[in-house]
Amino acid sequence: MRERFEDLRFIVMIGLVTLLGTCVTALVG
Repeated sequence: MRERFEDLRFIVMIGLVTLLGTCVTALVG
């Protein structure tokens, strides 16, 4: 269960970074 949680958190972090990058690109570009 512990490993599953770590994996999920890692996926969520990547998703947030991607979303943030998309927002910044849209604002700047």
